[in-house]
Amino acid sequence: MVVKPMDLPELKNGQPTVLTHFYRGELGRMMIWRERLDRTTNWAIIAVVAIVSYEWTNEDFMHIALLLGNAVLYLLLMIEARRYMFYDAYRARVRMLETHWILPHLGQVEMPNDTEWRSVLSNDLAVPSMKITIWEALSRRLSRNYIWLFLILFAGWSLKVMISDVSLKPSVNGVMIGVAVTAFYAYLAFLLAYGRRGRQASGEFKPRSKNTPDDWRI
Repeated sequence: MVVKPMDLPELKNGQPTVLTHFYRGELGRMMIWRERLDRTTNWAIIAVVAIVSYEWTNEDFMHIALLLGNAVLYLLLMIEARRYMFYDAYRARVRMLETHWILPHLGQVEMPNDTEWRSVLSNDLAVPSMKITIWEALSRRLSRNYIWLFLILFAGWSLKVMISDVSLKPSVNGVMIGVAVTAFYAYLAFLLAYGRRGRQASGEFKPRSKNTPDDWRI
């Protein structure tokens, strides 16, 4: 089912109340997924602290710790990216209502294409869909949080190698580990670069423009 703007009648009495309850429901869903994002990040921080701590107390575990830590962190990054996609989908609905429903009433302004946003929202309710790709979600969460955890893990391993008496002579296993780690961090660099291209999701907080008056000195 596809709802077109011209198919939508004017809002009748009682329907604004439905939109109000719908807004509250979508806002609650958005906040639930936002809390799940924080929960996954906390798991990642605990994992990094545990792996680095054990790595510094067991020299035999050093190289395995780097590989294991990267694998665990990337698994949590995938989980968080998936959760971020759900969060972004509900956030988009909330922003749609705030921009086209609450703003006109609050600012007493008339928005163009008054029925177009209703058709977009109706179609999304009929056929729910994600608003961003998994690649964009991975890039967003990596640039915001996880890149620092990956760097801490790598820095802890590098510092331990420099101050330890572990031999760094080339070997088959050492070369394979080096190639795997280099390829993995090159992949992370690609994800960061991917996130710097055109941002598909909109509606998040942006820096205030220099031309915007500062009316928030409350």
